[in-house]
Amino acid sequence: MLSNLTPQLTQVVKTMALLPEMEQNTLAEALTVWLSEPSLRKPDADAAWERLFASPASQHWLEQMTRQVEEDFARGAVVDRDPGDLCQ
Repeated sequence: MLSNLTPQLTQVVKTMALLPEMEQNTLAEALTVWLSEPSLRKPDADAAWERLFASPASQHWLEQMTRQVEEDFARGAVVDRDPGDLCQ
């Protein structure tokens, strides 16, 4: 099954496999919603995206990411940097 994936998607899956189980499950829930809702994949999908971000799975993931950033900041692991500088 995985042999049918593009190289880019294969890399994403490998990266996701390194995440803790809870984060993997949260991503799986969000992807399941996205895959089951064709309107999310249309160019005019703003309303569908709003529904997705309002879903419990998305809220859970956003809460986890917020906690992680707050912990990283408290540890001093956050660097104040202009993202545009990373492309130079």
